[in-house]
Amino acid sequence: MAFLTLEPFLINNHQNWKVSLAFKLETPIISAQFSWIANGTAICTEDGAKGNIQICSDGAGGAILAWEDRRGGIYYDIYAQRIGANGNVLWTANGTEISTANENQRFPQMVEDSAGGAIIIWRDKRSGTEYDIYAQRIDANGNIQWTPNGTAIIIENDGQEGPQMISDGTGGAIITWQDWRNGLNTDIYAQRIDSNGNLLWAANGTAISTASDNQEWPHLCSDGSQGAIIAWRDNRTGIDYDLYVQRINSNGSVLWMANGTEISTTNDHQGIFFSICSDEVGGAIIAWEDSRNWGTSFSDIYAQRINSNGIVLWTANGTAICTESSANQLYPEICSDGAEGAFIVWDDRRDILITGVDIYIDRVYFNGTTKWGPYGRGLRTVSPDQYGIVLKYDGVGGAIITWYENGEIYTQRVNSEVNRLWDPNGEVICNATGTQRLPQVYSDEEGRAIFAWEDERNGIDTHIYAQAIDDIVIPTSNQPEDITISIDGSETIDWILYDDYGGGQYQVLTNDTDGNFYEWVDWTPWNNNTPINIAINLTVTGVYNYTIEYYDNQNQFGVPDTVLVTITKADDDVAIPFGNYYMVFFAIGVVSLIIINKRRLLN
Repeated sequence: MAFLTLEPFLINNHQNWKVSLAFKLETPIISAQFSWIANGTAICTEDGAKGNIQICSDGAGGAILAWEDRRGGIYYDIYAQRIGANGNVLWTANGTEISTANENQRFPQMVEDSAGGAIIIWRDKRSGTEYDIYAQRIDANGNIQWTPNGTAIIIENDGQEGPQMISDGTGGAIITWQDWRNGLNTDIYAQRIDSNGNLLWAANGTAISTASDNQEWPHLCSDGSQGAIIAWRDNRTGIDYDLYVQRINSNGSVLWMANGTEISTTNDHQGIFFSICSDEVGGAIIAWEDSRNWGTSFSDIYAQRINSNGIVLWTANGTAICTESSANQLYPEICSDGAEGAFIVWDDRRDILITGVDIYIDRVYFNGTTKWGPYGRGLRTVSPDQYGIVLKYDGVGGAIITWYENGEIYTQRVNSEVNRLWDPNGEVICNATGTQRLPQVYSDEEGRAIFAWEDERNGIDTHIYAQAIDDIVIPTSNQPEDITISIDGSETIDWILYDDYGGGQYQVLTNDTDGNFYEWVDWTPWNNNTPINIAINLTVTGVYNYTIEYYDNQNQFGVPDTVLVTITKADDDVAIPFGNYYMVFFAIGVVSLIIINKRRLLN
């Protein structure tokens, strides 16, 4: 419902808005600013299928991409490319070879090397019989740094799968994988590699969990001390999957319970799909699919936080993030919120017969409470289906969410209140002809995001394209609720302003009893995510508009926010209804007549 007309005018050489009526904006709408060619810059248009794109920073406003590439027509190889801050590709056209060894090299993972280059790992079948894990480092100029076609991370019996990797913070990396070396089931191992390609932990990896039955599909995050926290799904009971976690320090020593600390071991499956992020203070937060309520519900989303000592901090077996019971919630993704909590998004099917597969989101705070629980908040809830959700922290308390639908790539940004900051339907990253899918995103957490995706606009082969967004948000307000207050009250309007540049200036306008607007608070500095408590003029009863106008340190104006303030009489100022006045006058008249009659009788 709108109550506002906005007319631009100037105060102190700044553009402002004349507010003629009250207004309450549910969600600020901000246009993203795309930096490169419309529908993306071509990264690789060589013949043959390409996929499983990875992306990381180049440390200079651009990005490095790696992917698996079947340009030879039979087997997959690994290629990489660097794209500069201006969108120009900087290495060999269509990519620099990382590994073109025999057989397949697939499923690359990548982290920056802290020197403008990257470390890349992949699953490698050059032996011809089973998969091993290899790695390579490439510098900022596209030069291979280690053994041609890669340095072996692990070559063991029966194969290794699902490698995952994070930076160790010193130019090297920590790698984890599921391992078949015992010949019966899979275990979890890890290794650390330095910037020169030297293996730093036990030969063939340090065992993270070798419990009975299968331990599968590990994921990891940094512990902030050159070590890692590793989570995995675990079938040691032989009945269903549970979730376990382990911390390994910079020297390769495991620190928590042997074979892992329990995250959730309640009934039915936990962790068929799960995601992990750092809590930024040495611990981790894990989100997962959970079927404990199967029979009365479908798959739900739960989460748990564990501190640096291996102690779980939230409800035993996990805090419920979404327990909407009519359909499945699947494929949760998680990222830090910068405040010891996390954002969580998931694939939600509660309205699958109406809008199909939707995207829902919530924020879980450091103490395990949620902003919108227990059902989450719809981020994109229209037809057609949304798939391939990717979630990244934006660096200023919010998050960037990217997905594909109907063969197009979309993105959205939310602030710390989980309010959408861009077009409510999402910003279109690419809607070229053909199919675009499986986006990946890098956020430098300083106002730039770079997106890469698989692209079939030529109708034959899968190519790779990329796009960037700069200055990705203007300042926004928390939009406090309207206020009703008595004339002797003390309540204030509690605005909070958010911005990726840290702050700026604000003023507050209000109206008098004649409806004329005047400056209630002159231009005043504000800081990001810091409460602003505005006093209310309590001299006259009535309904008034209080509107905050604000801009950041880059002179970008936010959308004004208005609070309606209704001022009533003082609590002890009791009005006498008109009917009661009549009764008082009647009583006075009766008494007067009695007195007059008595005087007549006495006379």
